[in-house]
Amino acid sequence: MANNYITLTISIPFDYQEFLIAELLDMDFDGFEQDDEQLKAIIPQHRYSDVTREEVEEWLSLQPYPANIISEQTDEERNWNEEWERSIRPLVIGDFFVKPTWVNESIPEGKTLLEIDPKMAFGTGYHETTRLMLRLLPSVIQKKDEVLDVGTGTGILSIASIKLGAKSAFGFDIDEWSRNNAWENALINKVEKSFQIEEG
Repeated sequence: MANNYITLTISIPFDYQEFLIAELLDMDFDGFEQDDEQLKAIIPQHRYSDVTREEVEEWLSLQPYPANIISEQTDEERNWNEEWERSIRPLVIGDFFVKPTWVNESIPEGKTLLEIDPKMAFGTGYHETTRLMLRLLPSVIQKKDEVLDVGTGTGILSIASIKLGAKSAFGFDIDEWSRNNAWENALINKVEKSFQIEEG
């Protein structure tokens, strides 16, 4: 018998969706579909209640931009993580070209490739904080720097720092997803010898 899932369709500008995803993960949502103006958030029906919806609505009401729940529906089980991964698009951010491994797209001239497979950890490059940091890093990272990455998420900022010449990076995050995902991304980008990652 298939497990049922609740899908909330939320109206929210694309630039703010990753931050909302981080909040929803703490509320036991475990799948997402993104487009330019909406986010679909999926949670197993047995972990969802009116209290959960009220928590989401309260968070949305506190944001400085328009955001609200458009609809709520029950669906049969699907591979939500796989569908969310397919929604991740390549981005040019400052000196970097950020893309998941499953997207085949040429690296723009003069850009440094960051291959990041998010797998539900924070740091795909979509959130403004991540983009601001990626734009800033080339002006502050120097050869032989040792980087401390608090809340490493996917490890994207540590990986970028090492590719810019940092000697090493130490990243940590309270999310088990994050530790495993950051290590996978370190291997993909061939910086694992310089990147130490811990959960906690």
